[in-house]
Amino acid sequence: MAPTPGGPGELYAQGRSVGSFSSLALAQSAPGALRFLTERALRTVRGGAVVLPVIGEFPLPDAAGAHQLMGGRTSTGKLLLRVAE
Repeated sequence: MAPTPGGPGELYAQGRSVGSFSSLALAQSAPGALRFLTERALRTVRGGAVVLPVIGEFPLPDAAGAHQLMGGRTSTGKLLLRVAE
């Protein structure tokens, strides 16, 4: 599946927007609310409702290669660093 454009033009045309909050500020002002939200988010991920596409795996000594891929803004998923056992 190709990435979906997500700039303001695409969002506003569909009546959508992006919002955010500071988790640090929430931790200071309402730690119980942050805990509730975090637990709910982790349950959602654990339940399989969130799919995080892994597009590349790098051995830890090649972390610079992963960084270059991110820096080039060409990656569209998650990059994993593998630690040898």
